[in-house]
Amino acid sequence: MFGLKNSNSTLKARRRFPWFIWHLWKNRNIFGFEGKRFNALEIVQTISHEADSWFIADEFQVKRVEKEKRLKMSVLVKWEPSQYSWVKCNIGVHWRKDIAWGGAAWVLRDSEGKVLLHSRRAFTGLNNLNELKVHVCLWAIDSMVSHKMNRVIFAFDDEMIVGAITRPMAWPSFKAMSSDFSIRLRKIEWWRFLKEDKRRNIGAFLIAQSVTIGERFQSYVAAGYLFWLKDIFENEKCLVSS
Repeated sequence: MFGLKNSNSTLKARRRFPWFIWHLWKNRNIFGFEGKRFNALEIVQTISHEADSWFIADEFQVKRVEKEKRLKMSVLVKWEPSQYSWVKCNIGVHWRKDIAWGGAAWVLRDSEGKVLLHSRRAFTGLNNLNELKVHVCLWAIDSMVSHKMNRVIFAFDDEMIVGAITRPMAWPSFKAMSSDFSIRLRKIEWWRFLKEDKRRNIGAFLIAQSVTIGERFQSYVAAGYLFWLKDIFENEKCLVSS
């Protein structure tokens, strides 16, 4: 037992120890009942093969389980499309507290995951992240109105804002804010506001972040997506169609 705890013991020797005990016990019984003798070298080779095979199989199983978990998580958090004839507007924000500067973006996609439009904008003169989120959502709604979108699903990762819009009676403290949203949303024939995990909204978030981190302050609206986000949007589109 001392040898197993010694720092000079190899990992393989420690791993094979249970098999040594098992084979010694098994061979002793066979010798006692059947009188059969065993070659020491063959026993060592058998032990090595069985122990190493077991650990290889175990490591393979662990890797397989981890891979399945990663795949499952990627499916769980993938971007979710809108139903047919609707478009989905993902809203992203990023706040730089040190300079009180906010980045904002929205990405508009159809039910097949194709990016129709995206927009980026910088916000200044705001006090905090919550104030930024309100202004960004109002801007996104106005943008959909100006582009004459009449069946829009807005997706955002803030529970407070989504709750104030969809269940204003449950958020009485935000009555004024709810009223502002309601007035603007009346200009869209059909709409829904959903709280969505940020990981399902990575494209819009990265565009918003490019304002504050990348200092890309120029506002614009453009068709399609930014070339440096091609992999994200194309992969999500493939997941939708698969």
